[in-house]
Amino acid sequence: MVFKDLKVGTPIYVFDKGAMKVSEGKVLSKGIPHMSATQVGTMCLDIKIELEGNTYTLEVKDSGTIAYVQSSMSISPNKEDILKDVKATK
Repeated sequence: MVFKDLKVGTPIYVFDKGAMKVSEGKVLSKGIPHMSATQVGTMCLDIKIELEGNTYTLEVKDSGTIAYVQSSMSISPNKEDILKDVKATK
């Protein structure tokens, strides 16, 4: 699944590379696609997720299946993509 196909309530998987921990959150809302202010020429959308009791708003590439947040976290609606990232980190 790509980010633009997310629905409210869809599980979202987060890999914290610093803690070597995978967590499952859920999508609270999804914005409309827009041109990214930081990634020139890239269509993005804002998603709001809940993770471990906290709420985060993130900008992700609308056609992407995995996004890298900060330097130590990756997020994806696909558990398989997160597990590949975990294996690549080990």
